[in-house]
Amino acid sequence: MSDTWTEATLARLSVEELVGQMLWTYTQWDDDTLDMIDAGWMGGIISRGRRDRPAQVEDLPEFINTLQERSPLPLLFLEDFEFGVGYLVRGATEFTSAMGVAATGDPHCAYEVGRLTAFESRALGYHVPIVPVLDVNVNPDNPIINVRSFGENPQSVAAFGVAFANGIADAGCIACG
Repeated sequence: MSDTWTEATLARLSVEELVGQMLWTYTQWDDDTLDMIDAGWMGGIISRGRRDRPAQVEDLPEFINTLQERSPLPLLFLEDFEFGVGYLVRGATEFTSAMGVAATGDPHCAYEVGRLTAFESRALGYHVPIVPVLDVNVNPDNPIINVRSFGENPQSVAAFGVAFANGIADAGCIACG
């Protein structure tokens, strides 16, 4: 038997608890969701912030810490910080779009945006900033992908995406392409 915390913890969990670690919820709170967190049957929380109602930067750590304290197992927190944390959190840094970053022609800029996004994410208690977007913009009229993409060239999108993901990882978060 291994002595690592993760392996030791997984070894002691019931089948129900192991299945629970694969469950994630959006922040639509009701008693059932909180009961699942209390029982350790929830693996993570996807905040799904709203641009029209940004969270306040000073409110998030208390909210996240309260849920972490309720759960007998650590929860992973995810959020769609595609344009930086400030896109959905008032008081944090908002960056230009992926297309704007790629317009610099320098993947190191993508690295720095990823690093700073992860740094702010971690400071608030988030583990996965759900970026970078790796879509290739093959249709410039697509209203969904549009400026969220690093561009129309697959090699360029890959180079900027890898740089962005490396920045996220180097700042202690998990990239999610």
